[in-house]
Formats: sequence, structure tokens, C-alpha cells
Amino acid sequence: MRSVSFICAILVILLAGAITFHRLGDASIRLDSDEVIHARVTQEMHQSGAYFAPTHGGYPYWQKPPLSMWMSTAALRLFGENNFGFRAGSAVCGFALFLLIPLLSQRLFGGSPLPGVIAILVLLGSRTLILGEHGIRTATPDASLLLLTVAAMLCIWSALAAPATASLALSWLGVGVFTGLAVYSKSVVGFLPLCVMVALAALPKSVTGIARERIVLRNVVVACFLGIAIPAT
Repeated sequence: MRSVSFICAILVILLAGAITFHRLGDASIRLDSDEVIHARVTQEMHQSGAYFAPTHGGYPYWQKPPLSMWMSTAALRLFGENNFGFRAGSAVCGFALFLLIPLLSQRLFGGSPLPGVIAILVLLGSRTLILGEHGIRTATPDASLLLLTVAAMLCIWSALAAPATASLALSWLGVGVFTGLAVYSKSVVGFLPLCVMVALAALPKSVTGIARERIVLRNVVVACFLGIAIPAT
């Protein structure tokens, strides 16, 4: 049964990859969408090399943090200035998200990857996630935000399950790093994992089922998060 679940997980991940990348660059970038703004900023960053001073139409652009634009710029270097290149960074984040979901599922529901497989299938059926204006097949920062948020949540549950050793500190450190990067992706929305961590620390064990002493290293998370997020504000 375990091997069957593993094979199903592999097949579903391959399906997710096909859906994510198939004809990624075929659709045109709509001129009235947020994608065209992101693509324009990325293009100007790529051409000027001013990675820490993004512009739109030659004017400074600070409406969105630059992480997803940096990723798109790296993709442009590989694939050139075309629709596939503009969207490749977002698509890679979306596919990585599908890879993380079974791992998070195993932390939450035990060793079986089956709940994660079901979750991936549900997400693949979401038109908003796949084909929406801010979906994983568009040049927008939402895919990187989703990936980093799920990565931070995975670190939270790993920390709660880890023994009181260096692996525990490393897991909490991961929460801070991924949360900070999520803020670099889409500003204050990236705070979500930190809010979850604070809630777990504040609520009594009778509510969460988690002893507060499991979260004594939350100061590591806060310090790491602030070290990454403050420059982005």
C-alpha cells in the first residue's frame, strides 16, 4: 500500500509539472493585467542591471518587493526576453509548491503521502491557481509567496516534531528565513507564518495541543525574520 501511494505521488507530481509548464509562453501578456507591470519592471531590471533600484517606464517602482522580479530576471538570462522567460520563475515556484505539499502532508497526517496527493489534485483543479490572473503560470509574485509560506509552515511543523537538538533550532531558523523571503515576495502578506507561530506560542496547550516549551526559540525566528524583512520595508 505504501509503494502504491508513493507511485501515485510520483505520477501526480509529473502531471503537475506538465500542467505547469506546458506551452507556458504561448498566451500573450494582457496589457490591462498586473502581469504586464511585473514583466515591464523585470525587463527594465534585466536591461539596466539595476537589481536594487527597480523601475517602471523609467520611474522608480516600489509598489512590490523585488524577490520575484529577481527570479524572473534570472530566467530571462536563461531563456531570453519572451513570455516563457517572464513566467518561468513563477512556474518553477508553482511546481516546487506541488513538491512541498506531500512533505507537509506527511508532517500533518503521518507517513502516508496520500493526503498530499489528494491536495495536489484539488489544487490542479483550481482555475484560479493555474490559469488565474495571479496564477502560477503568470509573471506575478503570488507563486513565490505561496511556495515560501508553505515552506515556512513545513518548518514550523518540523520544529514541533523535532527533538530538542540543533535540528530544532534549524527548523525555527527556517521559519524565519522563509517568512522573511515571503515578505520580500509580497510585502505584509508574507507575515502569515509568523502570525501562526505567535499564535502557537500565545495559546494554551489545551487549545493547540502543543506545549509552549516547544517554541522557546521563537526569538531566533523573530531575529532572523527582522534581519531579512526590515530592508524590504
